[in-house]
Amino acid sequence: NLGNGKFFNIKGVEQSDNAWYNVGMQDYLPTWRWWFSSSLLGRESTDVPATGLDASFTWDDAYFGGSTIRISGTTSDEYLHLFKTEFALEEGDVITFRYKVESGSGNVDLLLSATGSESSATSYSLLTSSQETDEDEWVERTFTVGSDFGGKDLALVALHFTNASSLNLLLGEFSIVRGSFATPSAPEITSAEMLYNCKDGMDGKVIFNMANSAAAGTPVYNLDVNTSYFRLYAQQEGQEAVYVGATTSWAGLYYAIPVVGDVNSRKTESAITWSDYMEPASYIYNDDIQINKNTIKPNEVFTMSYVDPEHEDGTWVLTNANTGEEVFSSTGHTVTVSDGLADVGSYNLTLTGPVYDDNSDRPSTVRTYSAYVQITSEGVGALPEIYSLTANDSETSITVNAGDNVTMKYTGRSADGAASRGIDLEEQQFGVAAADLSLAGSDKSFSVSYWLKINEIVSGTTQFFSIANKGGSWPISDWGWLWANIDETGTISSYTVRGDAGSDGGDEMHYLFNNTTLPVGNWVHITHAFDFDSSGSLKSALYVNGIEQDITSWYRKESQTTELTTDPGYQSNVYTIQSGMRICVGGAASGRNGLKAAVDNFMVWDHFVSADEAQTAMGDIDSANLPDGVLSFWSLDDEPASDYSFASVGSTAGVKGGMTTYSSGYSYIEPTFTSGCPFVAGTAYVVETLPTWTAKKATISNESGDDESGQATVTYAKDGEYSVTLTLANSLGSAERTFSVITVGDGTGIESVTGTDLRAYTIDADAFIEFAEDGNYDVTVCTTAGQVVATKSQSMIAGTNMQVHLGAKGIYIVSIKKDGKVVRNVKLIRK
Repeated sequence: NLGNGKFFNIKGVEQSDNAWYNVGMQDYLPTWRWWFSSSLLGRESTDVPATGLDASFTWDDAYFGGSTIRISGTTSDEYLHLFKTEFALEEGDVITFRYKVESGSGNVDLLLSATGSESSATSYSLLTSSQETDEDEWVERTFTVGSDFGGKDLALVALHFTNASSLNLLLGEFSIVRGSFATPSAPEITSAEMLYNCKDGMDGKVIFNMANSAAAGTPVYNLDVNTSYFRLYAQQEGQEAVYVGATTSWAGLYYAIPVVGDVNSRKTESAITWSDYMEPASYIYNDDIQINKNTIKPNEVFTMSYVDPEHEDGTWVLTNANTGEEVFSSTGHTVTVSDGLADVGSYNLTLTGPVYDDNSDRPSTVRTYSAYVQITSEGVGALPEIYSLTANDSETSITVNAGDNVTMKYTGRSADGAASRGIDLEEQQFGVAAADLSLAGSDKSFSVSYWLKINEIVSGTTQFFSIANKGGSWPISDWGWLWANIDETGTISSYTVRGDAGSDGGDEMHYLFNNTTLPVGNWVHITHAFDFDSSGSLKSALYVNGIEQDITSWYRKESQTTELTTDPGYQSNVYTIQSGMRICVGGAASGRNGLKAAVDNFMVWDHFVSADEAQTAMGDIDSANLPDGVLSFWSLDDEPASDYSFASVGSTAGVKGGMTTYSSGYSYIEPTFTSGCPFVAGTAYVVETLPTWTAKKATISNESGDDESGQATVTYAKDGEYSVTLTLANSLGSAERTFSVITVGDGTGIESVTGTDLRAYTIDADAFIEFAEDGNYDVTVCTTAGQVVATKSQSMIAGTNMQVHLGAKGIYIVSIKKDGKVVRNVKLIRK
């Protein structure tokens, strides 16, 4: 357990599904990460197998906490050295090892050796290749120390693998226990308070003390009060206690305590100590919004909504990004464009409604999201959808015998296609040398156009465009001739042209675009235009989707003390582009992150372009129909040269452009291709939809299929109730649907609820809710006593399933909200 996770497990059972971080809860980690060898204590490079097993930390499962170690691969004979210790063993000590086999098979032995005879290990069998395994079961092996190790110091803990085939093994626990434990006394709470209240739940803080006899001012440790760690609980009045985390400190912070309604084998533990009930903190609204589809076709229905189910209504207006024509308007918390939008292209969203600030009031504010909705043609591929999923041609539950073949079939929408090809920047830079375009050392007017899709914005400042030379002297190496950055919201936070070659950049020219925000997840077209007059003074313009962006204010670093809102016009005393500088999209620099984005159709012009020309660059441009004045154009659809560069077309043809890195000079690096902008012609990037079947405890065979149909055969060896999940995925996204229930033999018991708007059922320790309508759903699962065991919020498409973990057997109440309003309460029984 690394001290963090997306959930918190105790003894392999999920107690909380909230993300958490507490390094104080981290386990003793393996001494070596990772020492594999073909012999015990093999230290030479020749002892390392060329192929074989791999080890890594994983946050997908845990016996305790939120993470564990995964060992995977195939090997005939291999050792993994884990711990170097000097632990003094005694006869009667109990050694416990826990693991889980998710797939594959093999023989695994635990090896222990004593100080002074490290290479002579004693072997204890953990797993054999003939042993029956269960991907849901944590297996426990215990060994009692006898005279062989009693009185000796344990020196080495290792694992020995033989005949391992596609083994996927999770390590849960390695422990040495001596004797029994005294029960800790109950903590004494000294203070508790509520800190924060929002859609995700409530935050709080508790400070407590443990009774002890130490003199005042003397340090007291957990060991002194028979304690390893503390479990933290919260309780809503009238409801059952909810487990929210753990800590080794004598204080704890609570994050996202769920709120109902609108408002180990030898270890012991104390009773829970409670504070008084407290009034909730003031509710903090979340103003984020969401859309239920990221790839939309002409006339296809889609929904936009606030993320926070308690948010007041707003007015949603969509306008065509090219023409400015209003195409949709509606008021509400959630709005549906039921007829879709007919024309291919980008649409800006204007949202008018209350926005939270630091004051108690919620003023009505107008927010604009550029290219928030994008309609793409059918030919470039589509987001997959699953129309039907059957088992033995049945859409409802079936019953079979152990060993019977079950034929799974599906139908889906036409989603394959071909599109222009783009390049994934992967935080590196794409660009061209300014000197190769004869732009260095002179004051020539020029413009740069490209399509950009930001995939993710990380915290801090991110550079999205620059003209610089990493090999130049500091600070020009990182500040260059121009640097343009965005902040965490996508707003352009810096657009700066250098003043001179001095170490402070001289009288830099700062353009501010406070109203320009680049979208995340959608393609946007950007054009940077630069015009020099006869005296060398510079005028700059920025076009987004062919529309010139307003310069909200500007200033010169040294000659001005305040920002001006006048037209900056032509500005003198501007640094000249130097030889060695590159015109680049993305790339990291001092104090700036690299851009996680894709780029397509990169173009450099020989003049200061107009808005009309910027809009022309958004069309289907290729070598046969380049606009006048294009120096070089890179479509990225052609294959790169052996050095990974791309040759341009245009009046300055053959110029190299591409992904570069710098180390004692620039060199081209291999690009990672991705689906390009769907608004430009191209067939270089094939969008292919493929199925993936997932079925626990099943053998899957005869898999085949594409975007519109396919099938697979599943076979179960044991009686029980099972589900089969199908995922259809392509480069534009994925769709998932789960078929339930397949009952094998007599099963182990299942209870389901069916209605016109949803279907709910349980399988093993999970609840599945299948929705008949699109919407934004909030699901809360409680015991009959009111204890919240799970909460989940998700935008769902009709026919898809939400999976929620239940845990222990019993009766549960499932409360379902759609778009913030309760629509159903159903009872489920996990037998």
